Amino acid sequence: MTTGSGDRGVTSIARKVVIGVLGLAVLSAGIVLLALPGPGLLVIVLGLAILSLEFPWARRAERWARGQASRAASGARARMRARSRRRRLADEEAKGKRLGGR
Repeated sequence: MTTGSGDRGVTSIARKVVIGVLGLAVLSAGIVLLALPGPGLLVIVLGLAILSLEFPWARRAERWARGQASRAASGARARMRARSRRRRLADEEAKGKRLGGR
């Protein structure tokens, strides 16, 4: 049996279908994880990364989602630093009052 160029078309379509189904399943799981405890955004980005192997629209959506996730992580880190700073100042103030300062 010889392999002609027609087999490549079938293989390409099969690859696109497999990647599409797998990517949509992972993307769907990520959407569900947004409401449930779990790494929803991370799983959504993973699903988009899988879909971007074959679909240009998914590549654009993945880049956008990565940017959003990066901004959200930066904001969370900044809030955590500010909270830690406020807590440290409150602890120092309480310690000063206990020691008779002020």
